[in-house]
Amino acid sequence: MMKIQSAVTTILMLTLLQCAEMPVHGADKKLTSLLAPYDEWYFNFFYPNALPAKVTYVELLDTDGILYRYRALDSTIPSSTTVAEWEDDLSV
Repeated sequence: MMKIQSAVTTILMLTLLQCAEMPVHGADKKLTSLLAPYDEWYFNFFYPNALPAKVTYVELLDTDGILYRYRALDSTIPSSTTVAEWEDDLSV
């Protein structure tokens, strides 16, 4: 079980690092720089019911190239509808 959890964590971190390394060019920045219609936003992490996960660190790169780092996140929750395969519409 620890090997699977380590593999999932490694894949998640590599994916986030790959996204963080993409440069944002000036021309692209003009096209993608949009103001969100709200001041706060939230995200949730779901994992399959039989594959527990714990997210303790996340990096997000916005369209302006600003990197946000989050540590000590709220707990992750299992998706009881995700059994045997991923659901198209995840919910708790």
